[in-house]
Amino acid sequence: MAAVADFYLKAQFQGKPIDYKDYRTIIRLTGEKDADNYRQETDTISRLVYGFASAYMMTGDDRYLEGAEKGTEYLRDHMRFYDPDEKVVYWYHGIMSKASVRQKSFASEFGDDFDAIPAYEQIYALAGPLQTYRVTGDHASYKMPS
Repeated sequence: MAAVADFYLKAQFQGKPIDYKDYRTIIRLTGEKDADNYRQETDTISRLVYGFASAYMMTGDDRYLEGAEKGTEYLRDHMRFYDPDEKVVYWYHGIMSKASVRQKSFASEFGDDFDAIPAYEQIYALAGPLQTYRVTGDHASYKMPS
């Protein structure tokens, strides 16, 4: 478990402080990432957060806890939309960046459910923050936006 978690720390954050603004859904085999023209998908970030929280549970290594907590914070701050009329949170499919313009995408971009808001993506968005909550007991992971 530690070897996998270490790989993702190295591949995603390249020895720098953990900052999910640098997260990329697609990384080249060489470890390179596009500085622009990239995608950040909510479900893949949440899965990484889940993995870091699980790695922390198994090893006690604080680097993995930091990865889980910072990822949960990033998801909460950048990847969700609160509908105050319905009092419900929806999760964006992701953020796309092209030519330095960042655009959030709400509906799925996958072929079989293109332009829909699939329940499985909403569920995946919760997997990482929920595992982080299991580790920390911190309710901030689910705090409703103001």
